[in-house]
Amino acid sequence: MAPGANDDDDSIKNFLLKALDPPHPLSILNGIKLLQAIRCLDENENITILGETIAKLPLDPRMGRLLLLGSLMGCGQSALAACATMGYKEPFILPVSEAQRTQINSVKRRFAGDFPSDQMTLVNTYKNYVASTNQKQFCDNLFISRNVLIMTHEIAQQMSNILKDVGMDLRSNRNMTRNEANQALISALIGMSLYPDVGYRRADVKSFITEKGKKAKIHPSSVLSKMACYNKPCTAQLEFVGFGNLILPNGAEKGSNMSMLSTSPLCTFGMFLSCGSMKVKALPAIETAEGVVVVSDEVSVLIDDWLNVNMKKSELGIIIACREVLFSAIHDYAMNPNQPLPADVILSLNAIIDVLAHEQGSLSSSGRGGGGGGEGTPRK
Repeated sequence: MAPGANDDDDSIKNFLLKALDPPHPLSILNGIKLLQAIRCLDENENITILGETIAKLPLDPRMGRLLLLGSLMGCGQSALAACATMGYKEPFILPVSEAQRTQINSVKRRFAGDFPSDQMTLVNTYKNYVASTNQKQFCDNLFISRNVLIMTHEIAQQMSNILKDVGMDLRSNRNMTRNEANQALISALIGMSLYPDVGYRRADVKSFITEKGKKAKIHPSSVLSKMACYNKPCTAQLEFVGFGNLILPNGAEKGSNMSMLSTSPLCTFGMFLSCGSMKVKALPAIETAEGVVVVSDEVSVLIDDWLNVNMKKSELGIIIACREVLFSAIHDYAMNPNQPLPADVILSLNAIIDVLAHEQGSLSSSGRGGGGGGEGTPRK
């Protein structure tokens, strides 16, 4: 990596601009910002241990981070399935009639299970295909392209071999697959992997705001759009949805809401674990009518220079502690995936996993009564 930062002569940007066919400066800056947001680069543009490990994987950095986090938290096979399916074509065939479209949507909802998300749908479809004793019949009966899933399986196998080469053997290390049955955890990790392509909305607001400041809604083709709570104003204090792509609907006028494709819900705790920088600012004290100065027990937190959230100081302290534990565990794990983590780190990591799964569970089909964001959601 180039040793400098920002506008230094030896910065990443200036180094790349010296290429024979240099990328656009804005593309370089966006790439650096993404790598910093997912902690592959630090604030001075130095590569981190996480970045060095992910650089060994021929994947989008966010998918590499998903594989690393997934195996660290015990659902490596599901993370592998997510990367393979998200990185290739969707297996469902294009409907030729409205009746067939209805049938395909029904199949998608079935595979989404209790965690409606396009990515979870793909993961569960792939898993069921691999486990099927008659894969041809499985595909024929469910409007699925077998050729797409054959290629997806080959991609997954290639990824598995690459992971083995860097010390992450998902086939033999049971610790890396100990939580494969935890659907809430898998759903949370998938949502986290989409960051910073995330939209948020606050209480009583129907549309989402993306990291680029665009107003957006969930595309009708998304499994998530079939949940009633996403078709009405938010009833939580804060709610997040990750997306794979952002488009302007056909025929829409300039200034219209964008549409989020390939969406997954993300709990607030997962959002705070995913983000890069968190800048904290004290809220001003309030003077009462009696002249008493009341110091606020809340602070303002600016996430990656795009999202402001007010929260209690005690809540912030817990989040910061969890982030430090997780980043430390990722660092040690990336250094040597087969070296057991210290007992106190394992204990703290398991607590983080439990909270993450619990928070994400509140976003499941059975866990919501409307548009909730889970317990402990920071306030507006």
